[in-house]
Amino acid sequence: MNLPLFLNEVDVLASELSHEELSGFIHEMARTLPEGRREHFLSTLKSFGERGALQK
Repeated sequence: MNLPLFLNEVDVLASELSHEELSGFIHEMARTLPEGRREHFLSTLKSFGERGALQK
């Protein structure tokens, strides 16, 4: 699947989930990450949180 199609599908599915469901999904993704990718995951998550705070 090409990237635009994939991202569109992700957006559609995410829009149908509640906050709790999205939070659970993020937790599950984090739980299954290999150790070598955890720092990158945390820094990416943190940067999204900071961007959201700046936009408010």
